[in-house]
Amino acid sequence: MPPTASLHISRAHKPPSPVPMILCKTLLLFATALLRSQVQAATTVIPLTSFNNLTTFEQFWAYLYPWGRDHNGSARMVGNSSNHAHINVASSTLSLIATPTSGAVPPSSTADPFPAIHYASGAIHAKQQITVTASNSWTLQGEFSAPTARGTWPAFWLTAVNSWPPEAVITSYFTDASSFRTMAGMTHNVLGTANNWFNTFNTSSVVKSTIVSWPTDLSFHALKAVLTAEPDNVNVRIDFFLDNVLQATHFGARFVGAPLWLIINLQMEGSSGSPGPTGTTTYKVRNFQMTRSVLLVVAVSARFSFAQNTSTPLSLFPTPSIALYAFEPEEMPLSRSPPVATANEAAPYAYRPPQVPLDVKGYPVAPHGLQLEQVHVYVRHGERTPVGVRLAGWVPEHWVMCRTRRELRNPVMGAQSIAEALRSRRVVERKDGSTEEGLCLLGELTDLGRQSTFNYGAALRSLYVDRLGFLPDTLKTPGELYFRSTNMPRTIESLEQVIHGLYPTSKCSPDAMPTLLVRNGRDENLLGNTLSCKRLEYLQIGFAQAAASAYNHTLEPLDKHISKYLDGRPIRVDGKPRASGVMDTVRAAIAHSIKVPSELEDKSITDVIEQAVVNEWFADKTQEVRRLGMGPLLADLSQKLQRKAELGAGDPLKLLVHSTHDTALAAMCNTLDVFDEKWPAFTASITFELFKKPTPVAESSSYLQTVLSPFKSTAANSEFFVRMRYQNRNLALPICAEEGKHLPGSPEFCTLAAFRDRVRELTPVDWERECGTTGWA
Repeated sequence: MPPTASLHISRAHKPPSPVPMILCKTLLLFATALLRSQVQAATTVIPLTSFNNLTTFEQFWAYLYPWGRDHNGSARMVGNSSNHAHINVASSTLSLIATPTSGAVPPSSTADPFPAIHYASGAIHAKQQITVTASNSWTLQGEFSAPTARGTWPAFWLTAVNSWPPEAVITSYFTDASSFRTMAGMTHNVLGTANNWFNTFNTSSVVKSTIVSWPTDLSFHALKAVLTAEPDNVNVRIDFFLDNVLQATHFGARFVGAPLWLIINLQMEGSSGSPGPTGTTTYKVRNFQMTRSVLLVVAVSARFSFAQNTSTPLSLFPTPSIALYAFEPEEMPLSRSPPVATANEAAPYAYRPPQVPLDVKGYPVAPHGLQLEQVHVYVRHGERTPVGVRLAGWVPEHWVMCRTRRELRNPVMGAQSIAEALRSRRVVERKDGSTEEGLCLLGELTDLGRQSTFNYGAALRSLYVDRLGFLPDTLKTPGELYFRSTNMPRTIESLEQVIHGLYPTSKCSPDAMPTLLVRNGRDENLLGNTLSCKRLEYLQIGFAQAAASAYNHTLEPLDKHISKYLDGRPIRVDGKPRASGVMDTVRAAIAHSIKVPSELEDKSITDVIEQAVVNEWFADKTQEVRRLGMGPLLADLSQKLQRKAELGAGDPLKLLVHSTHDTALAAMCNTLDVFDEKWPAFTASITFELFKKPTPVAESSSYLQTVLSPFKSTAANSEFFVRMRYQNRNLALPICAEEGKHLPGSPEFCTLAAFRDRVRELTPVDWERECGTTGWA
């Protein structure tokens, strides 16, 4: 049976005429809900509220087809601002209503193939056109209830505003563009089986089809379409999701740069068969949203050497960059569709983790007379999957969001070149032995996480290369840069992407190969090292127990909202699952635009949970835990700052980037008494910038002093200041508040001497000895 609901994307369309539409229609028939897809810097073009009332509706939507009332079926579209018999908005739901009619004037459709008009129905189109470019992607999502009876043809589709361009730009798999069209789609109720048929016709004989079951009970289901430009910047990749599960991937030939109309209509008969229903037919849509996301795509592959003393195998051959694997920054499909919970008691608040990209334009330059000498960056890894399976039934267990870096080339004995390296593909296997391309491990960096960390590296380049001129445009001396990561795949892979963004291959001289450093776990200082410091582990367990005692009672009022999602168990700091685990899953899901129960999007609820979790994980309040946890890292930082101050150009290091975790960022802020009591977001970062203020040489200096001055320490004739920044904010350190410990008039510029004095207090004299006393019997 032909379509009952469809989403098709057409590269070429003009108002209906006897001439067939040229090129791609991507027909996706659906009565489902499009869940939200997400990328950093997403702009909402049509909000979820567009069907709340007629006033809001008419702000974003126009009545009928863009070209008028008729198309290729037996229904004529009827409706305007004063006639809502066939196009109605009520209870935040759009209803398109088809009723039989007779005596239509004119009696037949004005569009090819000119069928007789048997119905009056409804159609709308978005006022905002869609144009996919190399720098953006579009996500369409909503919930649909579609009729499946014979002769009903609800559709949700995109079609080109302008006519088809010259044949010269058509790619090679097309023949004569004037004699055929390319079509891709999904058809409901195929041959009376109530199935969806996803199909793509590249030519009349080259067809790709996928059949999936489709419900006939008129229930609402989720549908999403993500449109992203291919690396060739000519064709568009279209991913279709049914109930948040990827069903088909189509490619729209030459869609890039082509403006498209978005249309929702209830057509009748035509391709859906006849005769149609004798009564009223209704097609409903709710929770619709359209977003445009800014993308940054790289078509290069960076080269790395790994200096490490760890047994973890790391590839020595090129790491695939984003564009080489058609990176999709939109959320990848989930392996199953979680039920979506609603709660009348939850406030209508859209909770979102504080994802804050590095602000280049808003960066505050230093006061006149200060010269930037060195920058230390500590950045949390990018978006990842949850580290455990929680909220089962509400948040999916399996996340198919890890398609990048699945094809690898690894060094093997006897290989003399990259061409002889072992080629392999990494695929995650489920417990039942099944596999799925792109399936993620728990806690794994997703494709979105790769994109955001790449963006972070690109922002570092925009700031320190393009705006400040602090780093060279082309990397020729690797000694100016330092890259180190904790020995975790998600931090290592995040740092790889940061390096891609900062210095892509085209900006590296042939001899300049960035080195990515990794330490053994026992030597790690980029986070509190409980592996080697059992005393620190003991203290942190105590903090967790104290947090449970102090905050469990604050969580009790939330049980009526949250327990139903935890199999009836209460949410507690030390519960099963722990409150921190619940928030970890929620934040990971929301970061990837995966729908979570509405209560967990209510800020009045999440703020209470976050406060308890932050005090469990990040409350490094005592001097001892600060010394053992962050003392080694701050001591390392202090020594490198001092070395740069003393040696000046004799120390080539300018930028040091460390890839670490939320626990490190929070602990560092806490140790320096500037923590904001908020869980650090993905790609959150801290920077320490060293500035020099040259002091003029006294006029009374002797000739001999002047001659010998080049051989004296740079610090002798200069003052040095340290500025700490977190999430685009300058932080005035309390330890530098006193007069004489900061730059006059600029309290955020702490003197290097005052900073080092505080770090000295936090540095254990004998870390191993202090770590040896656990407190356990």
